[in-house]
Amino acid sequence: MSGYSSEEDEDLQTIPKKSEVYLGYVDVAFNKTEDEPTVEDTFVGGQPIWLHHGSPPSADLISCKSCTNPMSLIVQAFSPLEDSLYDRIIYVFGCKNDQCNRKKGSVRAIRAVCKDPKKMEEAQNEQDEEIKAQLQDKLKLDNARNFLFDGNKQDSNPFGASTDSSNPFGGSSANPFGVPAAASNPFASSAPAPTKTEEPAKPSFASIAKQSAPAPKPKTKSTITKKLPEYPGYFLYVDQEKFNKKPAQKQPNLKIDDSALDLEDESNSASGSGSGSAGLSAESQAVSASLQDSTFQHFSEVISYNPHQVLRYEINGKPLLATSSDEIAKVVSERLIPRPGFNPSSERRFELQVMPKLIMDFEDEVNVQGGIEWVTIIVYTDKEDFTPELDDNHVGYVEEWCGVQWEEPITTKTRR
Repeated sequence: MSGYSSEEDEDLQTIPKKSEVYLGYVDVAFNKTEDEPTVEDTFVGGQPIWLHHGSPPSADLISCKSCTNPMSLIVQAFSPLEDSLYDRIIYVFGCKNDQCNRKKGSVRAIRAVCKDPKKMEEAQNEQDEEIKAQLQDKLKLDNARNFLFDGNKQDSNPFGASTDSSNPFGGSSANPFGVPAAASNPFASSAPAPTKTEEPAKPSFASIAKQSAPAPKPKTKSTITKKLPEYPGYFLYVDQEKFNKKPAQKQPNLKIDDSALDLEDESNSASGSGSGSAGLSAESQAVSASLQDSTFQHFSEVISYNPHQVLRYEINGKPLLATSSDEIAKVVSERLIPRPGFNPSSERRFELQVMPKLIMDFEDEVNVQGGIEWVTIIVYTDKEDFTPELDDNHVGYVEEWCGVQWEEPITTKTRR
């Protein structure tokens, strides 16, 4: 548990009553719908969609630092910041070469922004018009309330036939007490989220968190200039994390060998007392240590409430660590996340992480040679969202901090 304070350890062991985390779940596969992903979608696998078809990132940003081969898209998350006027995407790439597993730079996170002045001006005008309409509606409602409940207007009959403009029930067609149009509320229904074919417009993690996002701009499709190796593609739908009653069955999130399930019996048999691990094989001791890690237990506990999550998003939040025994846990717990080299006066904040269920979704559709060995991928981004250079299309890319917690290197070839 090196690197954890008692306060942080206590926080890790507590399931909160409510959560500000937004979860991504696999929806329909690309090959099972006629819809194609756009820059305003959040999805996993497939080919990346750049913010401008003429502005892909440089080849070195999407190449593995170990083997230098092009990487595959794991996640693309459309994540415009609240109150911002520009488009923003977080990409997570990973190398499909199994020889690069566990090697630094085999999984990378890229942040992209598009600060097109024309589009930003249009977005500003849309926001201004929306705010103006909201203020006008509020003013009408306030005036009507003041008229009805003002004791100085006892001689006035609000239900009379007067055509005075101060009578909210007069000839005017505007009724401030009419039933308002239904607002767009992502939490209005508890029914399962519709598939991509039923509801093409998917909210981003950032926009759904606002709960009052403006009407989306028309989507513009983008093409890729270079085809990358790829995983199966799926659209994601987003919902707020809820802690309902856990299902009783074993969760499919973590790839733990069944030998771990009877580990306690094996320990009792080997030691003769059930109180030690001297008689365990090396791999069984490794499994035992993993299962006894309170951080891992908390990770499994939180996932068990929403076992199908493949993505967690909470800007300025805290990542869900899978283990306390690796270097990533130390860096995160001791707040040693490196400052962005492109903006050294700033610092980074947690934004999103990829969850182990996604491995199963990828492997269900295609045989991933060598296997995927990460448990979770954690991404921190620049707090100031600074991009030092934009191209002629007003697009810029920077690499952000990406921490990977890998599966424990356990082999189970030797079985009693």
